[in-house]
Amino acid sequence: MEFEKKIEGYIRQHSLLTPGDCVVVGLSGGADSVALLAVLSAMGYKCIAAHCNFNLRGDESLRDRDHAIAIADNLAAESRVIDFDTEAYRQGTGESIEMACRSLRYRWFEQLRVRHNAVAIAVGHHREDNVETAMLNMLRGTGIAGMAGIAPKSGHIVRPLLEVTRPEICRYLQQRGLHWVDDSSNASNDYKRNRLRNVVLPTVAREFGPESMASLAASVGNVRQNYELYRTLVDDALAAFGDASRLDVTALLKRYGHDNGTMLLVEYLRPHGFVADVAYNIVTAVTQRHTGLQFIGTQKNTAMLDRGILTIGGANPQPEGDTVAEIHPNRISTVDVPQVGISISIEEHDAADFIRPRRPDASVLYLDAAITSDDTPLTLRHWRHGDRIKPFGAPFTTLVSDIFSDAKLSANEKQRALLLCHGDTILWVVGLKNSSHYPVTNQTQRYFRLKATNM
Repeated sequence: MEFEKKIEGYIRQHSLLTPGDCVVVGLSGGADSVALLAVLSAMGYKCIAAHCNFNLRGDESLRDRDHAIAIADNLAAESRVIDFDTEAYRQGTGESIEMACRSLRYRWFEQLRVRHNAVAIAVGHHREDNVETAMLNMLRGTGIAGMAGIAPKSGHIVRPLLEVTRPEICRYLQQRGLHWVDDSSNASNDYKRNRLRNVVLPTVAREFGPESMASLAASVGNVRQNYELYRTLVDDALAAFGDASRLDVTALLKRYGHDNGTMLLVEYLRPHGFVADVAYNIVTAVTQRHTGLQFIGTQKNTAMLDRGILTIGGANPQPEGDTVAEIHPNRISTVDVPQVGISISIEEHDAADFIRPRRPDASVLYLDAAITSDDTPLTLRHWRHGDRIKPFGAPFTTLVSDIFSDAKLSANEKQRALLLCHGDTILWVVGLKNSSHYPVTNQTQRYFRLKATNM
């Protein structure tokens, strides 16, 4: 089919996937995701269809879940489904509903990617989504990065449908005899993106002709190409003055002047979670020869300015999917995490031999071996804002950030800290706090002993 050839060419052009790859495919049940799963399956990729039920739309959420499972079965794809208590998560993090769903979705997708040894996570953004994103960014105020819209590839996330339109997607599904479901919330104009999609862009098409959407998409594509070149030039320019964790701001400003040097500093700080105002303040401080200053980023990481040299608290910015390792405690005996200098040994014992330590030791975790009964692996990951743990013996959960504060961890130490999780449940803030989940009890038959040591 012509549609499939178009997608195949786009995948090849942007080096998104290699034939035969295993791919986690986000499957909401809507037209875009159904088409994505259908076309990738037709091309011979091994697809793991992943559906999130956010429990926000009552019976409609259940309808979407059932439809997603049926579509995956129809296309002979493995399916995985997860239920989230999105509202509880949102209240804990303070995020908007949209951001909470996004955080939960991509976190789980990354866990699936690691578990199934998949090379990528494919999502169904199409051409109109790209235009909407660029326009929303411009309405909020943005630079070239925001005007470039959605990238074909971001880390492990790939978007094979970015060059096709919604009508093309629907025609393809009709030709294949595949059905989809519509999210009723997309018709509500309470959200800015929906108002742009349902009101603004149709008005543009009506007033300036249907070809105006193609022109907008082409413009966003041109900006994306310019941005890729821009990033290459920026990275080359910055490389002469430092690396990912250290930058000689004085030398940068001397070489490129105030305005261009400031813009280069903005781009240097952006991946580390610092807004543009921080760059302006750093330039002012360097110009006025202030030193010994600390700046805080949106991810609570730090930048220290000392005699014109800027040092980022923590090594490199965390990737979108931050899983460090996957652990099957009944299959392996040691997990080494050299990037943070930690090694975790794992032993399995008969519970009849268990003697509970008199004093708590957060470097050791005891787990009922029943935790492996559902074959869900444990994952080691870095801390995220809003993470909560229910400490052993405590009736309530507590913020992991409060545990860090009590331990007086530096920003760098917080970034390097590891959490052991079972799904979304935090079992262990390694070396700092054990949870009350899966404890060794009188009913326990076998248990695991995990011990963290410095490498």
